[in-house]
Amino acid sequence: MILSTESRSSTRRIYQVILSGSLQLAILLEPTRDFEVLAERVEGIRTLARGVYLAKMESQLVRDIVLNRRHISFRKTKRIPRVKDSGPNESENRTYMVVAYSYDSPSAQQRQQTQRLIRRSPCVRLRPGVLLFPHLRSKESVRYYRSDTSHPLYDARTFVTKMKENGASVRRWTHLRLVEDYSEELVGRAIERMVSREMSSIEMRLARLRDAAAKPGVSVKKLKERYTVMARRFRILRINFMAVQSIWHHDTERELRRTYNILLRVKREIRAVIDSTESAQVVAQPTPHQDALSEK
Repeated sequence: MILSTESRSSTRRIYQVILSGSLQLAILLEPTRDFEVLAERVEGIRTLARGVYLAKMESQLVRDIVLNRRHISFRKTKRIPRVKDSGPNESENRTYMVVAYSYDSPSAQQRQQTQRLIRRSPCVRLRPGVLLFPHLRSKESVRYYRSDTSHPLYDARTFVTKMKENGASVRRWTHLRLVEDYSEELVGRAIERMVSREMSSIEMRLARLRDAAAKPGVSVKKLKERYTVMARRFRILRINFMAVQSIWHHDTERELRRTYNILLRVKREIRAVIDSTESAQVVAQPTPHQDALSEK
């Protein structure tokens, strides 16, 4: 049985009936406008959130509609296997949670806070407003999410709570297992896009910081502040992505290493600017002998 934690009791009873059959949780990875129209007309498809559907796959019509679109499907499972029991290509030994969120009219501050929360959560973005989390045993959750006490990660439950505090409407589905090998492949691609996007964003900001450091008369204080922000962001993402690698066995080290090397180069360049500025200040200061001459 797949239940949203925000479902009403009447809706929950409906789900209990249909989930006892061949129903899957399907997430579309493409625009959904035409699919929404079909979902309203076809019995056997129920919209849960934007891009998230319950699909009764024993219906040939439903199968044709869903399978002709790029999607990821899940079934309900009772098992929560240990992380060490799931190898790189063993999706049947992994359990997931899906979180869908939305805002009526999000402010810039809400969007920014949402991105901060996602960066602190070992999840992958499947489509706008839909995230995939690992579903771990309690002891493993502590091990992977609290390994760095200075920067603890957020599990799905904590993420949902903080998103609600941020003004979002949120739904969560638990105890899910991927259906078909192509779903695992699509999840892997989503992880690659996530890591690449975040690292590229940091690298672009570092490139602008290097350009700023090369300009004469640049404020050393501002350089240090901007670098500190980027270094902190990278540190949090590295903790997050290493957890993703450990849990889902997806290599994230190569891109992390490349960005880390760029971070070190920029740090050395800023250090050179600071040393140059301090040397110039020392030269500009008059010696005691020069002070005495100036008084005469």
